[in-house]
Amino acid sequence: MIKTLALVIAGMTQSPTMAELERQAYVPESKYLAASPVEDPTALGGFGEGGDLPSPLNGRRRVGILGPLLRFDRDGPLLVEVINTTDAAAWLPALDSKLQMILEVLDREGRWQPAERLRAIWCGNSRHRVQLPRNHAWTYRLSTNKGPFKTKLRAKLKTERGEVYSPPIEAAVPEHLYVLGSPPKLQR
Repeated sequence: MIKTLALVIAGMTQSPTMAELERQAYVPESKYLAASPVEDPTALGGFGEGGDLPSPLNGRRRVGILGPLLRFDRDGPLLVEVINTTDAAAWLPALDSKLQMILEVLDREGRWQPAERLRAIWCGNSRHRVQLPRNHAWTYRLSTNKGPFKTKLRAKLKTERGEVYSPPIEAAVPEHLYVLGSPPKLQR
């Protein structure tokens, strides 16, 4: 009874399998800290001050983009950029000063699987927004494990209008770290 109630509260439509629980235990937490140049006027008091402020975009970018982009730097790290080339500043949901963004990897069956997870938040104070000004970006350098499994990576970012995905990029990763099974199905 208690297990069923906990799953209903968490929004799951079915109990996760042991493989799914094991996968969740090994999926690292996302770490996209983002400072905001403007404090969120709607925050309940949990507005964090961690992370870097967004930087001005240098060079030409396609106009009208709000979302993540991925690319490999010359010396190997994966660069994850969250850019705003729209006409106005954008507010993005955050949890304890972290963007609600994860990397996903394409498994052998052609399904996108999370390679990272968001921290479980239970306190309403942890939820707030960060502002990304027009023609600015946050940039994150991630070391990635290289391996023999040729696949694709993409970033998934939560915005106030829904989820936005980066264009996928090709990568070679160790399959056992990223493709272990499906996460539990969540009711939307």
